[in-house]
Amino acid sequence: MKKLLAITFLCFLASGCREDSASEKVMKFINTGDISLLSKSKLSVCSDSEIHKLLDEMGTPAKNRLSTTSDYYSVSKYLFSKLNYKIVSSVKDGNKELITVKVIYPKALRDAGGFFDAEEASAKYMTEERKKGLDNLNALYKSGKLDDLEYDGNNINFTVLNDGIDLSIPVDKCMAK
Repeated sequence: MKKLLAITFLCFLASGCREDSASEKVMKFINTGDISLLSKSKLSVCSDSEIHKLLDEMGTPAKNRLSTTSDYYSVSKYLFSKLNYKIVSSVKDGNKELITVKVIYPKALRDAGGFFDAEEASAKYMTEERKKGLDNLNALYKSGKLDDLEYDGNNINFTVLNDGIDLSIPVDKCMAK
């Protein structure tokens, strides 16, 4: 019995100390937006708040960025919840690993432009046609008729270095202080 407990404990220790694979790091970043998973050497000139701001501008990772007071918050949250990610390839290339992720998303989310111009501050740039489209989408959601969604997808490439994920963030914006 003691041997069994000792073996179980050793297996537990060994599995708990394993470092995440490059694919696991990418998926964790996609699901959490945890900037500690990003390459420190590539982002050393940026503060955490600057990194968050740059990621928001890039729309990375994809998430509902509308405030809860937005007219489109609920429909945006619903559509973003339908995103699905799948690792399609992982290729080791010297000291980096190239990870390709397939993103499956509702076409309605693409057609809504990810709701980037749906916030009040950006609404002044929204065309009347675009507003009608968002209003129609919102009405379908509120009436419960936004269930039978069509999906599309595309691949996103990530480069994982020894010290984290390199998103090729334009760090020159951090240095322009």
